[in-house]
Amino acid sequence: MIKPMTKNRFPILLILLLLLLLNISACKTEDDTDDVEMSSLIGSITPADKSSTATLKNSISITFKEAMDASTITTNTADTNCTGSIQVSADNFATCVQMADQPTADSAALTFTLTPAANFQYCAAHKIKITSAAYYNFGLGFYPEYISPNGFSTQISYSGTGTDIIDSSAIYNGANLSCSFDLGASTKDIYFVMTNDTSSDIASPTRIISSVNTMLTNNYSFNKKTLYSDKESIDLIEYARDNGIGLRGIPAATNFKPNLIQDQQTSFLGNLLFLTPSEPVYSSLEDTHTFKNSSTTDTISATLKKIITDGTITLNLWVSNDSWDTGCGKAYCLTQTMIDSYGNQFLQSGSNNDIYDWISNVYGVPWGNHNYPTQLIDSSAALQIDILFFDISNDNSTTGGYLGFSWSKDNYLSSSINYSNERLIFYMDSVLSATPEGGTWEISDEWPAEMVSTLAHEFQHMIHFYQKTIAQADGKNTDTYLNEMMSMVAEDLIATKLQVNGPRGVSYADGTAGSADNDNGRLPRYNYHNYIGISDWSNSLSNYAINYAFGAYLVRNFGGATLLQKIMQNDKTDFQMVTTALSELGYNESTGSILQKWGIAVVQSDETSDTAGYQYNIKNYYTSTLNSIDYKMGSINMHNYKFRTLTGPQFFTPSDISSQGGHFKMSNTFILAGDDRTGAFTQTVSKSDKVTLSIVIK
Repeated sequence: MIKPMTKNRFPILLILLLLLLLNISACKTEDDTDDVEMSSLIGSITPADKSSTATLKNSISITFKEAMDASTITTNTADTNCTGSIQVSADNFATCVQMADQPTADSAALTFTLTPAANFQYCAAHKIKITSAAYYNFGLGFYPEYISPNGFSTQISYSGTGTDIIDSSAIYNGANLSCSFDLGASTKDIYFVMTNDTSSDIASPTRIISSVNTMLTNNYSFNKKTLYSDKESIDLIEYARDNGIGLRGIPAATNFKPNLIQDQQTSFLGNLLFLTPSEPVYSSLEDTHTFKNSSTTDTISATLKKIITDGTITLNLWVSNDSWDTGCGKAYCLTQTMIDSYGNQFLQSGSNNDIYDWISNVYGVPWGNHNYPTQLIDSSAALQIDILFFDISNDNSTTGGYLGFSWSKDNYLSSSINYSNERLIFYMDSVLSATPEGGTWEISDEWPAEMVSTLAHEFQHMIHFYQKTIAQADGKNTDTYLNEMMSMVAEDLIATKLQVNGPRGVSYADGTAGSADNDNGRLPRYNYHNYIGISDWSNSLSNYAINYAFGAYLVRNFGGATLLQKIMQNDKTDFQMVTTALSELGYNESTGSILQKWGIAVVQSDETSDTAGYQYNIKNYYTSTLNSIDYKMGSINMHNYKFRTLTGPQFFTPSDISSQGGHFKMSNTFILAGDDRTGAFTQTVSKSDKVTLSIVIK
């Protein structure tokens, strides 16, 4: 009888187990792990790594060498968070491309296909990651996770007709971009618009490399004074006189920024003064008055030469005693005919027939109710506007200089500012107002026409102080560049009504963009310095040109006169006054999108069929109507304007863009990235990640 084995069973089992483990170990190489190396099981990926011909909605296909556990092949479908075992990213997996649905598998569970919910981005390397959460049918995972070394990129293919616009929302906003193009057989030009929509300068240059140029490695510094060229190194008033340029606004008035919030915290005496105002100033023809200019001792003796009333407002036109009629001692003297002509341009009886009607219809009345004890008391029964003509710089210039200015110090009671004139007043240069173009003075002569346009410009400033600072913005002052923009666009808006050419520099009677080599108006200088930011204000001629160009774009694309009214009638005093107005009119625009579209519109201004938002030029007048008053503004083609030796906008080339050294705050920089190009090629762009790229192919 054989007895069951009862002894030494455990040692024998242990020995057998050890032998089994040793046998398994002997079957492995030194690289073997419990999981399978990912790359060894990937058969193919489409689009392939380094591919530059993917489409914006290209499906992604991954084929494995082994059947996969389909339940472990997942991706992110809810948002751009990087989740799931298959991920696609253009920013090293800080975010991932959202997919339309979970991956679909073929019948053998070898090939899985993913479809993006939104477009891929141009100029970006999209990398694919397969994580260790993916298992194949033996129940084993992958080790380590797989990430495509280079990624795939989408190709920018020319549509075949007209102009292709790729705005920044379709382009990856990273620091290093690789943009692949296929332009076909016919030659095309490629423009890059680089936009800095931040409130700070970026002292980091943009660099570009392609198969036809080399990337610059020079270390350039961002020197704003150099980039302004000769505009900061000159005496501006002398430059204006020498070059036949009219200047609107004097620095003391432009830079006057009262602190009304602090002013409102007045003493008991101040409030008593507010409650017991002095009587309004009533004037009669030939009355004399001594006006204060920059101080109580800087004065102008003048006589009232014209009174006009339309039943609502009274206009008083004063002329300094040394500027009146024959023998006044100036190069040209003002006469009654001249003063009558200027007065009738500003105010006439009736409605919708003068500067006062047309501008106040858009921006509002120049004065009204308020709660500031330091300011003039509203007296609606006797509302008056005064205009004082005098030789502003006492330079007797007939060739240029200061044309006029508005100074809100005069809205203060003299108990607050002792050199206030305590009236709604703005000032015009008497000599240039009287300067004829030929032998006989006409209101349509060169300098008189400029003075008429200046009346509209300075009237906006007068209105702006009340409507924005006093009535809307709780005492805050509008950023100067925006205030000046609104004055220049006021000139533009009523140029056809005044029969003056205005800042556009094309005949008011011509609704088209005019002819080539035009050196008139503000826009030639904008072209020359189009890389300077709109908010980089230094009272230079270029600042005025840049902000007119921007304002002219806004009103031609987003509602004309109605947009200007909305900009004025909100409580914002920085760029938000623009975006808030756009929002109120139903436009979904940010600071960045507006600046980018403006930049594209500059490039496209020689085209006449672009959609609203990208326009300057429709070969005719842009029209808008507000409160039954019609306004129209002519088209603009930036490529028609000439400044010095530059014709058209300033376009940098890939080889010289680095010399800029950086980007101004709230600016566009324009690059001709390729001219007369055909076929396929790639350009690499190195830039700040705060600078966005838009592309125009034409």
